[in-house]
Amino acid sequence: MCTTEPDVTGSPCMPSAPSRQPRKIALFPPLANAGAPPHAGLPRAEPVSDPGIVARGGNDDRGAIPEEGRQSDRDQSHDEVATWLRALDAEAEAELVAETGMDQANRLKLERDRSLAQREVPALGIACSHVALLEAAQAWRLVRTGDGTYAVRRSRDAEGGRKVSGERVVLMLQARYFTEVTESGGLVRVRLTIRGAQALYLIGLHPAGVHGDEGAAYRARLGRVAGRSRMSRDARKAAARRLAPLPSRAADRYGDRPVTVTDQAWRTARAGDVVSGPGGADVWESEGGVVFGAAAMEPRAW
Repeated sequence: MCTTEPDVTGSPCMPSAPSRQPRKIALFPPLANAGAPPHAGLPRAEPVSDPGIVARGGNDDRGAIPEEGRQSDRDQSHDEVATWLRALDAEAEAELVAETGMDQANRLKLERDRSLAQREVPALGIACSHVALLEAAQAWRLVRTGDGTYAVRRSRDAEGGRKVSGERVVLMLQARYFTEVTESGGLVRVRLTIRGAQALYLIGLHPAGVHGDEGAAYRARLGRVAGRSRMSRDARKAAARRLAPLPSRAADRYGDRPVTVTDQAWRTARAGDVVSGPGGADVWESEGGVVFGAAAMEPRAW
């Protein structure tokens, strides 16, 4: 006998039909602390001041390097690097001294003088013939003879000599490259002034600024005065015929030329001998020797 209770939708002896309503299945059941932040359930990490503890995997400070030891190791490393760099600098400096013969201070002076020569030598407007006279005067071979002409001798004490243009020498006297000195025997010798010596030195550093002939040098000087509108054409030509003197800003550097290490050693030894000898520097000066750093002994008007 069927004991199933009758259903309102089916037969009393038949099971009820399944419901057509969709069933809700919870795939991800809610957590107990669903309202808390994501990291709320994680254990709290304690701050670590020593990175070595993290590398060892715990707070065990056995074998940790004290702060004083780490500082000492860093200082020692810095000292080793500094010593190595100083050794490299000393090696490089020794190579440069062997190559140039000058220490660092004098190499810087040489570079400064080369820059000065590149600016000043082209502005002089001189030719190779003027440079030849500068070299002859430097060697004490340029003289004025008894009849008023100028000649270049083979050596300082030779007789006679090859005559040169008196007008050219006079122009260089007017530009204060030369001065005339009368010797005890009555010979008038043409000597370099400070400006002439400095000009010859700068020309040696920048020979490209010298013109090949006097015609090209004259045209260069004429071009420098061509913009002077207040001057007449004849006045500009007359100004171009004169030689431009070396500016004071370049001549004043005569006493600060670069010297080689060998010259420095020689000067130091010679100065010691002079000062320690009988009479000291007074005797050396009275004998006509070199007085170091005496670039200002020559009259500045030269």
